Amino acid sequence: MIRTIVVDDEWYNRAEICDFIEKTGFMRVESCCQNGAEALREADRVLPQAAFIDIEMPEMDGLTLAEKLLEKYPEIQVVFITGWNQYAVSAFELNALDYIMKPLNKARFQK
Repeated sequence: MIRTIVVDDEWYNRAEICDFIEKTGFMRVESCCQNGAEALREADRVLPQAAFIDIEMPEMDGLTLAEKLLEKYPEIQVVFITGWNQYAVSAFELNALDYIMKPLNKARFQK
């Protein structure tokens, strides 16, 4: 099972993303976090192999969080899930595995 961490400041998005991940059958949510600081603490505990990250969040945006996670865990796969398309280029410059637009679509998520 692939260990994942989910980071989104909105609880309903976290819940939906976690549900989609658990239903894949090959990934397991190790931690759901509402901000970047919490995610960094949790990452030290769970050693995630993949991170599903929102971009627009208070205090620390998702791009900054991804940079910090990649510094600590160079092999981590990052998927951005966001409502903002203007960050796609920056996301792929960080070698993001994917960039999924909100609202979430189950078929798109499974790809």
